Amino acid sequence: MNTHIILESVDVLKYMIHPEWFDGGPGQPGTPLRPAVADFLVSEIVRNIAQNLKKSDISTKLHNIGKELATTASKGMVQAWDDGDDWCGNGRLWWLLHHHFPIPGPDPGPYRQQFMTPAMNDILLAQALREVALLTNNEQARTAIRETGELIVKNAATTISDEYNKTQFRAPKPATRAA
Repeated sequence: MNTHIILESVDVLKYMIHPEWFDGGPGQPGTPLRPAVADFLVSEIVRNIAQNLKKSDISTKLHNIGKELATTASKGMVQAWDDGDDWCGNGRLWWLLHHHFPIPGPDPGPYRQQFMTPAMNDILLAQALREVALLTNNEQARTAIRETGELIVKNAATTISDEYNKTQFRAPKPATRAA
């Protein structure tokens, strides 16, 4: 999955799950998703981020964190189903998905990605991990995601200067004058 799409998915999920950003006022019903469903969505984004990382060992570690979170979330969804809990918040999720709204914030458009080195891309994905870690209800997964993001930034910081210096920079050619 493209990094641009991952970052947009993180923003959408943020506005669907975070209690202060979605109906977070006193007496409001809160997020339309139950905790297990929200954790499953977080695990999918973690998996997509893992697939886009440059280093395979960190990618494998992050993939396993996402898989464990998905397993835990699936058990929680089954438990909620047994209890008769409505997993999508009385249909409000479907309204949200079918009524598009602009999401504020910077647009890391795909036009910028053609100039990014792999280490820069990893730093963007690490920032997305930081935001996603705040959305999960699983404290163990939150800590593991945050620590993995920190490891990604440490590794990228050591290589970003080398990668940047290797990129080609072409100055425009001076215009030739007709005689």
